[in-house]
Amino acid sequence: MNFEHGTILKFINVLDLIKIMENQTLKLSENFINILINLPESGMEYQIVKVTLKNGEILHKHKVLNSEFLMLEENDDLITSKDIFRIELEK
Repeated sequence: MNFEHGTILKFINVLDLIKIMENQTLKLSENFINILINLPESGMEYQIVKVTLKNGEILHKHKVLNSEFLMLEENDDLITSKDIFRIELEK
């Protein structure tokens, strides 16, 4: 599976693949991709992040695949990339 930045996801969890296919992911803006690309991975091809939204809400322990696809939870459906204020690795 080739993605925009030329990286091939060789190892991907089946449940993550299902979420991608069901559009339960959010493509991050280039700004956030560039930030995440320079941070260490939490596991093979993913990062666990804390997402701060512009409305002040904080989403904890969300997975980002390949530094560009935020995996959404069921109650995150209405979030767009424009709603994100900051993304950082979860401590």
